[in-house]
Amino acid sequence: MRRWMQAVGFFVVGVSIGAGAVAAGDARQRAIELQKKAIDCHEKKDWACFLETSRQAEAVLSGNTRLVYNLACAEALTGDYAAAAKHLESVIDRRLDLGIESDDDLTALRASPAFEPVRAKLS
Repeated sequence: MRRWMQAVGFFVVGVSIGAGAVAAGDARQRAIELQKKAIDCHEKKDWACFLETSRQAEAVLSGNTRLVYNLACAEALTGDYAAAAKHLESVIDRRLDLGIESDDDLTALRASPAFEPVRAKLS
């Protein structure tokens, strides 16, 4: 999680022309604000806050790889291993692993049976 949280301003957002560009910029800015709040919650180990703000950020930029990964970390930290594993599988389907096997936020998840499908995809 930490590696992804450090560069808050980096988001992959399609750029379009006119009103669409403004809307995309607004969404990107809102997601950045939520991500900053999520970082603060994570640093305070306020896992409920981390989960809620991660959900909100991912909803603003649905499907953004960074936000999906952070949501998986939040779900793992709050014990929702099935949801965390599902989100990690979607990240792996994009051909990314992002340190899944070494991220401290995912330690408990890796020890759970819910992680087996993720482990299989990583192999």
